[in-house]
Amino acid sequence: MTLRLKATILGAALSLGLAAVVPAQEASGSPGIFNQLAGPGGKVTFVTGPHPESGEPASVKASTSPEGGFRQLEAHGELTLESPQLYLECLHLVFDAAAQTIFAQDRVVIRQEGVNASADEALFHIDTGSANLTGTPKVDYATEDNRLHFDGMQSFQLDKDEDGGALMMLRGPREISINIETKSGTTASGDPTEGFAGLGDTVQIYAAPRGTVEPEVSMASAGEGEMGRFHATGSIRLNSETFDLRCDELTYDAAAGEVEALYNVYIKKQGIEADCGRMLYDLATGKITLTVDPDIRQQDPSGTLHIWNMDSFIIEQRSDGTIDTDIRGGPDDEPRMEFISAPETKEDSAPTESTPSGPTEINLDDPGTLPRP
Repeated sequence: MTLRLKATILGAALSLGLAAVVPAQEASGSPGIFNQLAGPGGKVTFVTGPHPESGEPASVKASTSPEGGFRQLEAHGELTLESPQLYLECLHLVFDAAAQTIFAQDRVVIRQEGVNASADEALFHIDTGSANLTGTPKVDYATEDNRLHFDGMQSFQLDKDEDGGALMMLRGPREISINIETKSGTTASGDPTEGFAGLGDTVQIYAAPRGTVEPEVSMASAGEGEMGRFHATGSIRLNSETFDLRCDELTYDAAAGEVEALYNVYIKKQGIEADCGRMLYDLATGKITLTVDPDIRQQDPSGTLHIWNMDSFIIEQRSDGTIDTDIRGGPDDEPRMEFISAPETKEDSAPTESTPSGPTEINLDDPGTLPRP
């Protein structure tokens, strides 16, 4: 259940996108960067059509350098670019050779191996392979084992590191949502250290504003595509099959095999609810350690056990699904406990005849119906 985020997501495709702004028949005569998108023996198709809203004919303006290559190209209309590496739709496209950028605007749609994305605007940096989607970007990313959906952010930025990994940054100001789905049948190894899949087949993460602080989410993948690190700040919620979590800062570290939550932490796992300042989840062992003033409410049919005044509270889940807990330390090494029993449920008594409500019929000809003095 490895969560893979290939470094090629948008970045590699966008680093090849320059060839896309010229007709296929001209690509062979353009500088080398134009040919990158087509690849050896490949084909690039650039189709223009009337603007879908105004109906105005498409326009393409281009300027060349003294050497004969394109210096800038700008197109308006219903634009479609297709190549072996990248599919792009938009209504406005600008290529700047000096800056080595492609700017796409209005109804931007991007498709590339495993990736479907849309945005109001997209800026691609050819020299670095970075991309920035703004407006209301939505990104779907699928690997052999996982599917991720990013939504709600104001901007989605992608950069490539020296090792070929991907660095992603998602920013507010609205609530950012990330949905991670793991396909069934991919848990043969049973190793919970392989990414968020250790938390269940479906994990939902929401990063909302916290006061005036806008949410931020950063993600990094290794060269092979595995997620190496995830970090989110704001008002964070995580819902999974394993537990539900709220906090102000959430970090996943693949190298350490840990999920850490900080500040205003609330966790709900089976019959346990807890508040604390820090949670550390060891994905290899399934052990959850709560520290910094943990306050625990453990419920069962008989009542609620309230535990506080301790240094740490440990939750460990057995293979049979049951939970072991461990209470450690405290300011005076004396944790406090209080048990409140569940209210007794009264059994329903046998039904009794009810006294009729409303007026009683009186028959003056029948003395038995007259009221008694």
